Amino acid sequence: MSKYIVLLFLCVISIGSFSQTTDFQTLCELHQKNLDSLHISRGASRPEWMDCKDIDSNTIINLLKRYKRNVAILLYTPLDSKNRKSDSFNLTLYTKKGIVFNHSEAINKDQLISDITLFNSRISGQFFAYSDSKIPSTEKQEEDIRGLVAVPVEESQSNVSYLLQTILPPEEYLKDIDHLIIVPSLNIATIPFSALQFSDGEYLIDKMSYSIAPSLFEILVINEQINEHFSNLGLKRKGGEKNRFSWYNPLIIENPTYPNPEKYPNLEGTEKEIELISSFIKNDKTTILKGKKATTENVLKNIEGRDLLYFATHGVADVRNALDSSFIVLADQGENSYLTSRTIQKLDLSKTELVVLSACQTGLGQEHEGGIIGLTRAFQIAGAKNILSTLWSIYDSKTPELMYYFFEEMEKGGELMPYEALRQAILRFKKEVSGEPRYWAAFMFFGVPY
Repeated sequence: MSKYIVLLFLCVISIGSFSQTTDFQTLCELHQKNLDSLHISRGASRPEWMDCKDIDSNTIINLLKRYKRNVAILLYTPLDSKNRKSDSFNLTLYTKKGIVFNHSEAINKDQLISDITLFNSRISGQFFAYSDSKIPSTEKQEEDIRGLVAVPVEESQSNVSYLLQTILPPEEYLKDIDHLIIVPSLNIATIPFSALQFSDGEYLIDKMSYSIAPSLFEILVINEQINEHFSNLGLKRKGGEKNRFSWYNPLIIENPTYPNPEKYPNLEGTEKEIELISSFIKNDKTTILKGKKATTENVLKNIEGRDLLYFATHGVADVRNALDSSFIVLADQGENSYLTSRTIQKLDLSKTELVVLSACQTGLGQEHEGGIIGLTRAFQIAGAKNILSTLWSIYDSKTPELMYYFFEEMEKGGELMPYEALRQAILRFKKEVSGEPRYWAAFMFFGVPY
């Protein structure tokens, strides 16, 4: 498996000089246009603060200088074209030093989407296609997997070499970066960046943490609100002190009584998972909905106003109908057994600091020029600050240890929270449990680091 990951960086390095550059204002306006379209697709309007008129490239660079550690922003922008088969794609890398990489080249969007899907299947070790058709609801559940499997895909269906030439700047531009904020397009957010390897054999996660930002605008707005946000949470950010998280009123969803046991088998690992992390999250205000009590009705009654939402259950992604057929599986109530993206995005989760979607495929969905439409963005639209989600069907037997390491690292605190906490958890998991990327590279964060 690793030879394909090594090839990714080698091929990108061979790109050579820039074929074209695109100015910031053009890129920003394209993002604004794509976000307009994305919000319309979700039945909503774009917030007024998503506007390019008051920002430029210096705004981005000055924002990065606020971080003590080296943080970079990698901006992906599909460029307009009348011919879908010959569209262009722009990659821009911002650091504290300025714009260090700005490159555009012709792509085939359909091919890129397909290549990313196949690349993910190689890393996950499952070889299933998620983007070519709706995930089948009749497929038998694979052992040890928290979600449905999809139709096997032949390697010849996709030209992975096309992906390998387009996805990252040459690794020389990524040296000394502590955290990479990725502003994606199409299904780029579903790439397991953690498992990409450098020419020295180390994974990206060995060198830096990364996060998927909802958009360029959220990065700016959230950073402007961070000091007030920290004050409201009782967190510390000044004087070099570590950012610490204390959970006051978590809501935990643990292994519901599923509506169809053959399709959604019991997940014993989720019970072990909650037991392992209980010392970090349980207090007098913690609510745990388990088994028959984990109904959609009970979840919706208890979900708003929580600082931590933790779902340890099955998840399903649908690339054709991401709002109504991408869902979290809850306790058996017939047709009301599923918490959909459409329902989630209408909630008020403005007080939610962290959502953990310890279920399968929660980071997947319908690709759009503005990013992925699915469960993760639904929680973000509802107001949640940070969402930990998954890129494929995760393993029930291995996930509890990784989540334990993650919450232990969160309790320690530090900079670039909670993203660095996940990185440290993965590094420990690689050393103590398994170095195979299929067990740990599926986990990704959606949000903006502190």
